[in-house]
Amino acid sequence: MRSGCFYHTAKGIYLSLDEVCITMVEPMTKERAYKILGVDESADFSELSLAFRNLREKYHPDKNPAFRKEYAEAMAAFELLQREY
Repeated sequence: MRSGCFYHTAKGIYLSLDEVCITMVEPMTKERAYKILGVDESADFSELSLAFRNLREKYHPDKNPAFRKEYAEAMAAFELLQREY
């Protein structure tokens, strides 16, 4: 297991980068990331940020523990796309 960043929630639920990678069945591509965030490929950074914030609120493990996979995918998608800006 490699060491890396950990994302935590207010209730102490931790998601490691390893868990994010294990949770995803498909590799994260730019096309898939745009699809997960629900934005067009021509979207600017503010549109990406807004889409991510909305998904983060919707799928946050503190509010909806059943949506951990979707939360992890939204995080991974945003991380991949924000590197482009």
